[in-house]
Amino acid sequence: MKTAVNQMIKELQEQFQKEMGDMYERNQLLLEDIALRAKEMEKNQLSHFYSCGTFDEYSRNVRNAEELYKETFKQQEQ
Repeated sequence: MKTAVNQMIKELQEQFQKEMGDMYERNQLLLEDIALRAKEMEKNQLSHFYSCGTFDEYSRNVRNAEELYKETFKQQEQ
């Protein structure tokens, strides 16, 4: 499953190849930190929605938000 954060990064890289490449060369650690913080926020939102009972058919089959997060993000890291 693709997340909103990963989709945004992908589209920025596709639409602004040179600019993103230049930014990455100059600020690699900063860009990676921003992406990690955004993914952590996304994880927290998933946890919040799950704990409030706001979840879709897919997440109803998952025991908890941590498992949903792992399924979502671990697949993309491989």
